[in-house]
Formats: sequence, C-alpha cells, structure tokens
Amino acid sequence: MIGFALRSLFARRLATGLAVAGLVTASVGFVLLTAASRTTQAVLSGDVGRAWYAPYQILVRPAASLSELEQRAGLIRPNFLSGLNGGITPEQLNSVRATAGVAVAAPIAVVGFTEWQTAFSLAPADVADPHAELQLLRVRAIASDAEAGSVYPAGDWQQVLYAPEGVVQTEQSSNGAVQHILVVGQHRIACDDLPDPRAPGGGASIPCFGGAPPAQQEVAPGGWMADWPQPVVVAGIDPAAESALLALDGCVQSGRYLNDEDQVAKVGIPPAATIPILASSRSYLAEDVMLEREWLKLEPVALEDGGSGLPDGTAAWHRAGVVTRTPGDAYRAYLERLGAGESLYNASSLWTAGDVTYRSVGDDHLAVEAQAPDLTVFQSAVVVGPGSKAEVPPEAQDTWFRGIDAHRQLRRDELFPRWSLVGTFDPGCLPGFDPLAGYRLETYTAPEVRMPDGGVLGATRNMAGYVNTPPLVLTTLPGAAYLADQARFEDAAGAAFISAIRVKVEGVDQPSPASQAKLARIAADIETATGLQVDIVAGSSPRQIRVDLPSGSFGRAAATVEEGWAVKGVAVQFVEALRLQDLVIFTIVLVAAAILIGQTAYVAVRRRRREFGVLRALGWPAWRVGAVVEVEMLALGIVSGAISMGIALPLARAVGVGLTWGQVLGVLPLAVSLALGAGLLPALLAGRGGPLEVIGGKPPRTSIRAVSVLHLAVGDLLTARRSELVLGVIASGLAALLIGGVALASGAFAATLDATVLGVYLSLRVQPFHWLIGGLVSAVAILGIGQTVTLNYLERQVELAALRALGWPASAIVRYLLAQAFAIGSIGGVVAAGGTVSLGLASGSAAGLMLSSGLLAFVAAIVLSMAAAVGPTIIAFRAAPAASLRGE
Repeated sequence: MIGFALRSLFARRLATGLAVAGLVTASVGFVLLTAASRTTQAVLSGDVGRAWYAPYQILVRPAASLSELEQRAGLIRPNFLSGLNGGITPEQLNSVRATAGVAVAAPIAVVGFTEWQTAFSLAPADVADPHAELQLLRVRAIASDAEAGSVYPAGDWQQVLYAPEGVVQTEQSSNGAVQHILVVGQHRIACDDLPDPRAPGGGASIPCFGGAPPAQQEVAPGGWMADWPQPVVVAGIDPAAESALLALDGCVQSGRYLNDEDQVAKVGIPPAATIPILASSRSYLAEDVMLEREWLKLEPVALEDGGSGLPDGTAAWHRAGVVTRTPGDAYRAYLERLGAGESLYNASSLWTAGDVTYRSVGDDHLAVEAQAPDLTVFQSAVVVGPGSKAEVPPEAQDTWFRGIDAHRQLRRDELFPRWSLVGTFDPGCLPGFDPLAGYRLETYTAPEVRMPDGGVLGATRNMAGYVNTPPLVLTTLPGAAYLADQARFEDAAGAAFISAIRVKVEGVDQPSPASQAKLARIAADIETATGLQVDIVAGSSPRQIRVDLPSGSFGRAAATVEEGWAVKGVAVQFVEALRLQDLVIFTIVLVAAAILIGQTAYVAVRRRRREFGVLRALGWPAWRVGAVVEVEMLALGIVSGAISMGIALPLARAVGVGLTWGQVLGVLPLAVSLALGAGLLPALLAGRGGPLEVIGGKPPRTSIRAVSVLHLAVGDLLTARRSELVLGVIASGLAALLIGGVALASGAFAATLDATVLGVYLSLRVQPFHWLIGGLVSAVAILGIGQTVTLNYLERQVELAALRALGWPASAIVRYLLAQAFAIGSIGGVVAAGGTVSLGLASGSAAGLMLSSGLLAFVAAIVLSMAAAVGPTIIAFRAAPAASLRGE
C-alpha cells in the first residue's frame, strides 16, 4: 500500500508538485510570520517599554485640577504644575505614603512667583568718553522674544555719575551720617545729594564711580549694575523623596543638596526669615536683552556743593553703542551674589498665576482665551530700593492668558524673607520621561511651544504669559509652608500648600497585565484614602495639539502653535492591540492554509475517483483506499517539511527576521500535521460509494446552446460544472478573505496608533511587518487557488482536447478558461467581501476600514482567479489534442 501510494504520487508529478508547493508555502509562511511577530514584538515591546518606563507611574493632584479636555480625552497639559498652587495637605501626603505598594511619594508645593532683583554688570569705562573730566552715564534695557516676534517697550533710564580720573571717598558728617564724596581734581561732589529720577519722592541717589585704581580709593568702586528683575517660581520639595525619585542630588553643580537640617531661621531685629534654597542654574527665559548706553559731559563745578547741574530731558546725549545680553547673564550674577553670602531680600510680594482657559475648536485643536490684564497686582509689592515705586516689567503689559493674584506680606513685625543659597542644580541632567513617553510631565522640564515658522515661544517676564517657567528655586517643605502661611501672606494656600504628589511603584517596570492591575489597585487605594485626583501616567505619550493664540500687544502675530500634551495610557492600549492583531492574523493564516490544502487534496481525490473505483472492484475495502490517500499526504508532508526546513532559515535572514533553530526544526511536524489534517476529509470521501457508482461517473450533462464562447463558459459552470464552480468559489473566496482579513486586522491595529509620538513611531516600526504579512498571505492565497484551478483543468483536459479536435481554435479555449476564471473570481469576490465586512462588524471595526478591506478582498479574488488561470491556459494553448485524447 505504501509503495502504491508513492508510485501514484510520482505518476501524478504535476499535481504532486502543486501540493508540495502549497504545503511548503503554508509551512514556511506560518513559521516566518511567527518569527516576524516575535521580532516585531521584541522591537515594539522595547519601544512601548520606553514609553512605559517613567520616573513615576502615578500622579496625585487636587480633585478640582482636571481640565475639561483632560476629562474628555485623557490629555494632560505640558507644564501641568502651572496653575496648581496648593490643594493637598501634609496629612493627605502621609496617607499616600502609607498606601501598600507605594515605594516613593514625592510631593511638590508650588508657592508661586517671587521677583529676584537681578541686574546686568557694566563697566563705566566701556561707556564713557575717556577725555571728559566728568560725565553722566545712562543705560536702559529693551527686551524681545525674537523667535515669537515680540519687542517690548524700553525700560527706564538708569544713571550713574562717572569721573575717569576721580576717586570715591567716604566722610562722616557732624550728625554722624556717612557721606560718599566723588573727588574730581579740586572739586568735591556729594553723591548722596544727587536724586535718582526713577525715585520720585526721594530716598535714593545716583551712584558715583571713579576711574582711579581701587587702591587709591577709600570706597571700592564695585560694579555698575543695570537692574533687570526676573520672576522665578519657588517650590517646596521633600529632599529625600526627590532624590529617590529623580536623583536630584546627583545634579548639584555647586554647593550641596538640601537636607532635613535646612530649616527656616529668623535672624536680626526686626527678624527676617532666612529660607534655604537650591536654585536652578538656568533661568529658562527666552528673551534677548539689548542695553542702550549713552553719556553726557558735565561740568564738575555745576554739581559741587549741592549744585543742581543735572541735565533735563532736552540734553543732547551721546550714543555709546548697544550690547546684547541674555537673562541668564543677570540670573547667574545674582546666584554668585547669593553664593557669596550677600543678604539679598526679595524686594516684592509673592504672586500666583492661574491656569490657562481653553475652548475646543476641533480634533486636537484648541483656542486660548485671553484675559484682561490687571496691573494693580504689582501695586501691593514690598519694594526695597529706589523709592516706593513698584516696578512693572514691560512684558507684563503684554497679552494675559492667566489671572495673577498678589499675596502681600501681612506681618509688619518681620522683614520680607531672604534666601540662603545652599547650592545650584542643572535641570538638564535629570532623567525625565523618554521622548516616546509623556516627557512634558517632568517637573523641571521647560515647556516647548512651536511657532508655525519653526521658532519657539518661550517664557518671558510676563507671569501671565502662555508659557511659564518650571520651578527654579527649590526649598524644603517647611520653607514652602512658611511662604504659604495665611497669617504672613494674604490669601496664601495655607495648610493645603502641596500642589502634586508623584508616586513611584516598585515591580511595574513592564507593561504587563500584572503591572496594570497593581497600578490600578494602588491608584484606587490612594483615591479612597485621600479623595484626591489620581491618574496612572505610566505608558503616556505626547500628542501634538494645535493651539490658537491671539496676537500679542508688542508685535507677536496671532498664530496656531503646537505643543505636546501627554495622552494617558496609550502604551497599554497599543500592547493589547498588537496581541490581538497577531492572534487574528495567525488564526486566519493557519486556518485558511489548512482549508486551501485540504481543498487541493479533495480535488485530487475527485480526479482519481475512477482509479479508486477500480481498486474497490478489485476488492480493496474503503478504509484501505482512504489509507492510501493519508499515506500520500504523509509523504507529501515529509517532503514539504524537509524542503521548508532547508529554505526557512535563509529566507528569514533575507527578510530580516529572527528565526531560532527550534522554529526551524518545528517546520517538519507543522508540514506533516497540515498535510494529514488536510487529507483527512478527502480520505474519508475516497472510500465512499460502490465500485459501479464510482466508475460510472456523472450522468450525461445538460446540453447548452452556445451563442458564444463566453456564454458556453458561464453556462457550463452553472449546469454541468456546478461542483467545480463551488470549489473554485471556495478557493478564490477563501484566498481573498485571507487577504481581506489580514488587511482588516492590520488596519485595526494601525487605527489604534493615534497621533501620539509613540503611536506615530510604532506605525513606522510596524510597517515592514505588515508588508511581510501581506506578501506571505498573498503567496499562500495565490498558490492555494492556483492548485484548485490547475487540478480542475487537468480533470477537464480530455473535454477541452475534444473541443480542439472538433475545430475550436486554441484562442477560443483560452477565452473559455479565462471567462470561467473571471466568473469564479467575481462570485468568490462577493463572498470574500461579505465575509470581510462580517469580520469587521463582529470586531467593531470602523466603517471605512471595513469597506476598504472588503473592496480589497473583492478585487483580490478576481485578480487571484485570473492569475491562477494563467498556468492552465498556457498548458491548454500548447497541448496537442491527440496526446490528450490518447487512450480515451
């Protein structure tokens, strides 16, 4: 029986070759799909893992902190701390820390803005005329946000008196007061009697400088400082928790890190609170500052003995040129003064900025609502310096996007706090979030808003601007509590002074179901214990949101900018979609390949029904006939498996997927299993029916009155060849459904890859995998339907040869076969399209995806049927009728 089966396979070389090709394609294709899936899974899992890994996984905020957009679309705005000025108590922080599974709970308490009296250092000699005995120098600053297009009004002129050869001396008056005298040759000028025009009402005088070497002067000349105050955001942290969460202590550039021993101290009479701080080494203000410098020659005698020789507004000043500086220059100089131990009081109140108000314009499109400016908030400032005038930065007169509240100092028995700088840190060295993740969720990352021309809209000295700086000045929680004390500062946050808590959970490093369940449980426990808003931010990724900004007051045009908002939880969504895609595709490919191979075996059995009838007539039992079919399929499986093993590994390397030796060795049992499973039903059918019934064949066909070759071809299918029509429709429909189903699954996965950075990145990474799937599926489908069409032709070869013998030209036979292939493909296409749409409805796919996949399946059925008919058509065109009719 085994020898008979093998001889039969050898005798039917064409049919055997088709069956082997189908098995090899199905086996190798499935193994390559598995390998490609593993490779893609590894690549995408690493990418998703980048988005999943974050310094913290849970974000706890006040219950009322969610914007409407976040509630609706799960979006967290960049620089989310802006507008969060308290709302969480220390007791709630302790409840978070007591929650089982919480490894680190790092609070941050945004106190608000304070104004550092920074200044640019100038050298009088660089401005003055070296030949003038005495001159008045002045400077003023003009700031611009160059990339955004704003140029702000010039500040007030700041003046100094300078004598290139002069000396500054000190004298004590009769009442004991110390006076500063500028000695210019024989002239003596009392500097303290020269009123500063910026200080109406008195109380301040114009500084004097002498150009003589410092050793000759009783008072060191020091430096000429052009005031340019900067607002900075102050926040309180828990140093130990911040170190455990972000390793902030490793980013200290100078000095040391904060510790628990850094407490608020009160020194002096009246007492002044000294607050320990760790300051950022960067100011993050995106401005250019031009310093206009001028000089005016004066006569020393006009100022001697209290003379009033200061110029009026009509004086002819000489221009000394313009120098460009950055806010960082003044900021770093202020840090150096703090580091040198100077007692620098904060010369203004505390301010807090509210949140930005958005309205929806469309998908991923918002518009910002401007607010009416209220410059009166600067009038409550506590000013130490020239007069009692509260300075309003010109930038603060620009368009407002936030409300500003001033918190004036209430305790008059205390001086305003001063800073004790313990060290500086570099925010750029912090680990932060990966670019694929919600990296704008990082506390110390400056927001980045892209202008249409590619420029960046950055923070300015306008505290009510659209972009604000991150916290630049860090103190301890006791320091933040002091500044939030409602008994000291009007309308301060009070006891609920903590703005947010970032929670790190151990054991959730990978986006697995176990990690998701653990995070969900801990988040629920925190919400139950505190009543706060709790969000899982692990697996977030930025999405570019368009934001319409109205025009500014100083040159910035209205524009639609882009910024990355964090979308919560997309990594988990992508992982689940990828697993579902793989499951659907593998199921479709494996089942379809098995059915197509089974159909090939069935057609082969139908072609041999007379042979099997003769064997039954010779006494073979039905089981033995079926066993012959299974032995043949077993042999085909072994041969196909061996061939598949030989080509799988080099083919995998050629297409760039990783294939293990275990997968290569698994090709053989896979091919054998496919062959035996596909041949089971044909083996059972081979033994059915009695010998006479099988040998007798079909009854005479119904006659067709042919009008044309096309009419004969279609009519033949609908009458005498109905079984061939059904088999062909099944083959073409199943092959096309295979392609449509894969397109549906791939499209459904691509639809989950939204416009987030991670989604766009994964869509590019997964495209080669989808192309490979499409190629393998198309190969399986083409060979599957090609086997069916070719075997059907071989069964009808005698009839077609008879038509040739009766006078039909070879071209008519070609048209006959192509017409039948088109008819089979069209009907199969309708079946495949319907099946694809049904799969889409069952899986809840989008209507557009279902229709496009269904149309692809319909077209694929026709194309595959026509392509599969090419081989039989060529054989029929070249076949000699006499050779085909020999023996009939």
